Amino acid sequence: MGVGYMAITNNGTSDIRFTSAMTPRAKRVSIHESRMTDGVMSMRPLENGLMIPAGETVELEPHSYHLMLEKLKGPLKEGESIPLTVTFEGAENMDVELNVQPLDGTSKPMKKETMDMHGHQS
Repeated sequence: MGVGYMAITNNGTSDIRFTSAMTPRAKRVSIHESRMTDGVMSMRPLENGLMIPAGETVELEPHSYHLMLEKLKGPLKEGESIPLTVTFEGAENMDVELNVQPLDGTSKPMKKETMDMHGHQS
């Protein structure tokens, strides 16, 4: 299993919804939210996707929104780039790359993938 982080900026005048993602490196990619409630961290999938309000940036980061790359097709290697197609409602799909880093904090921070989206009305 892998975890994906990025920032998504909606430069449009209409809200858009991040509905799904896919990569040839995993059987399934799902959008999740981690949340602390009464001192207990929980995680849940966002079945209806993630709203990106017009003019706003939403961060996918630790202890918040993130992608779960499930049933990986082989181990991930530090420094590897993972192709990812993200799908939106109200904006065009976009191809990005995620850079593989260890989760233990031993690597230097890398710049997060940032996507600038221009929403449009249907």
